[in-house]
Amino acid sequence: MIDTYTAAFLAAITPQIFVAMMGGIVGTNISSDIQLYGLRLTILTAIITLAMVGVSSEYMSVTWGNYSLLGHLLLGGIVGMSGMRLLDALRLALPELMHSLIELAGKSTLELVTALFNKAKKIIGL
Repeated sequence: MIDTYTAAFLAAITPQIFVAMMGGIVGTNISSDIQLYGLRLTILTAIITLAMVGVSSEYMSVTWGNYSLLGHLLLGGIVGMSGMRLLDALRLALPELMHSLIELAGKSTLELVTALFNKAKKIIGL
């Protein structure tokens, strides 16, 4: 039996958004640099990039009326690759900020993700 929250979540993920996110995963894998930024910061940036991919896909569907799966796949790949390149742009523009961000992500990202998952479990009721 599917509860209301799960049904609403599954209804919000259209095939276009799903295909765009698959393209975003491919794009982030192509352009990620785990050796330079570390695994945690790379995963955190990939999650943020996938959120941008979903929003871009929804915008493309609603505003332009484009429902082509291939178009959404390409959009996801392009946004995924450019989202990961944001770390490079920040590293070149603000090296001190990027160094502190890498250290902060290395220390606190695991605790943040654990706290978010625990809060989601409480909301869902698991």
